[in-house]
Amino acid sequence: NLYYSRIQMRVGEHSLNKKKSVYVKLLTDKYSFAKKRNTIVSHREQEIRKDIRINEATKSDLLNINENTEWAWAKQDGSNTMERLITLSDYVNKFINYKRTKQMRDATIQSYRYALAKFVKSVGSNYLVSDINQENVDNFESDLSNKKLSKDPLSLSSIDSNLKSIQAFLNWCKLRGYIENVPLIELNRPTLDDKWLTESEYNMMLNYDKYSDNRFPKMFKLYGESGMRLREGFYGVLTEDDNGIWLAIPNEASKSGKGRTIQLNQEQADTIKLIQSLWLEGGQKIDHIKYYSKIFKRVRNKLGIDAHKSFHSLRHYFGKTQVTISGNIYKVSGLMGHSSVKVTEDNYVKGFDRKSTLRDFPSLRKYLIDAKNDEKVGEYPPKGIPQSDYLTN
Repeated sequence: NLYYSRIQMRVGEHSLNKKKSVYVKLLTDKYSFAKKRNTIVSHREQEIRKDIRINEATKSDLLNINENTEWAWAKQDGSNTMERLITLSDYVNKFINYKRTKQMRDATIQSYRYALAKFVKSVGSNYLVSDINQENVDNFESDLSNKKLSKDPLSLSSIDSNLKSIQAFLNWCKLRGYIENVPLIELNRPTLDDKWLTESEYNMMLNYDKYSDNRFPKMFKLYGESGMRLREGFYGVLTEDDNGIWLAIPNEASKSGKGRTIQLNQEQADTIKLIQSLWLEGGQKIDHIKYYSKIFKRVRNKLGIDAHKSFHSLRHYFGKTQVTISGNIYKVSGLMGHSSVKVTEDNYVKGFDRKSTLRDFPSLRKYLIDAKNDEKVGEYPPKGIPQSDYLTN
């Protein structure tokens, strides 16, 4: 009436296929206890097998596992286990709790939790984190691609998002010595269409004449000119001094966790006051903020703008135009509140194409010329300014 763990080892010549078994008493008749103890035995078995492969142990060490290992439950009456094995689920919880201490946004924490829950389901909640290997990661990616873990089809970018969360978790484990090596995670990095609104699309959004309320085009203009994230306009605090009007974005409202200030003109400040007052009257509900995104999509569809563009495309419009105008990636990174210049580079600089930029933003042509293309692009440099001085400036 008691459970045992069985370990088998091939002995003798390989062709004879002869095996010898050794049994470990688990000293319990309860399946739940037996399952935990069997996991501990399996872990110890794998450690010995690993040592055998590198010639630091012999088959006899495995067959004599009972003599070489002091099982915690052997000292007890079988009512419980003294030793508790820390499994994958435990480390996932530790990782999530650690990220919370870094004051990350709830949306980011939820993204980690969502991806890791699927990873645990794929690998097994009682799997030892130290045993995670390349096969586990490959199987997980295969599960995502085959939609085994999700009812809805996942795009390549969504699969990448899940893999990035797993990569962050495994890197965290490696840094703390929980695992020896981080399996290779290859991202799909799908080629996406440009996320920004073109100059024409931006003007169409602002000049649309069938808005139910004139606050909508005012708001879209504000976000296209400031590059804020949607929620930042509601949580920001307006201040004014001798140098102008400022919107202070607190740390907790910024995706990067780094607060910043944005200088506004009077029109932009009035729009901030308008949308914040309506939000306060409505009880500061998150659905109120999301409503502006819905209005954007409705108008986008009526104007025939590509469906992959969203309210966030106003921020991309700002980033693209500012990088082109200023040519200063560090300045733009600061204005947008990016966590690093690399984020700005990946989204607005890499793959920069002069031809498509001229097509999408014709008013910016003066910032895209050089000495070789003066005649083709426009009448720059302006008359009266030596070309060398103009290019230097």
